[in-house]
Amino acid sequence: MNTELTLDTTKATLPNYLRRVLRRIPQFTRNSRHFWSLVKHSTPRKLANLLLVETEFRLRKAVVKGYPYIVIIDPLNVCNLRCPLCPTGIGELGRKGQKISWETFTKVIDELSPYAYEVNLHNWGESLLHPHIFEMIEYIGQRNIGTNLSTNFNKISPQNIDKLINSGLEYLILSIDGISQETYSKYRVGGKIETVLDNVKTLVRRRSELQSSTPYI
Repeated sequence: MNTELTLDTTKATLPNYLRRVLRRIPQFTRNSRHFWSLVKHSTPRKLANLLLVETEFRLRKAVVKGYPYIVIIDPLNVCNLRCPLCPTGIGELGRKGQKISWETFTKVIDELSPYAYEVNLHNWGESLLHPHIFEMIEYIGQRNIGTNLSTNFNKISPQNIDKLINSGLEYLILSIDGISQETYSKYRVGGKIETVLDNVKTLVRRRSELQSSTPYI
């Protein structure tokens, strides 16, 4: 199983001035995922925007000109589990359960693609329940933006595991609490740890068979 490795940006092969800048940006120094997003998806325009945003933040500007470089898009606020500390799980989110439309999604991505390094496709729901989630991941990747997604991984078929791999998703975050069903079910109410682990094994096997290095887990 691929895992993230901590990257020491001070040892990376980069110009000294850029190393100094990166060390001052927490999003790109706390782990390798963010750093490699910068390396892989940078353009002069994105880098200029990144530096502008960080400068405006440090100057405590009330009115800013920079655009977000890490974007959170919640595909839907619906979940198949009932986790006791989650507003969605216990039914206290305070708004109607619904999913983002394709039109709204593409409008947001098209507007932010010149500036964004990453899109986090998760927040208050189980993202894999969205009927167009694989197309969404692919659409983002085609616009030179990194993708990551968090899932409880209870509801996915072998066919959709292949779609997930082929979509180009870069990072997959698995929400697993406990390794036995007794422990796992105390928080992931309604989930089955055996199902999750079987799905992970299938993902790792199929990723190898498809000769893909992603998604990293």
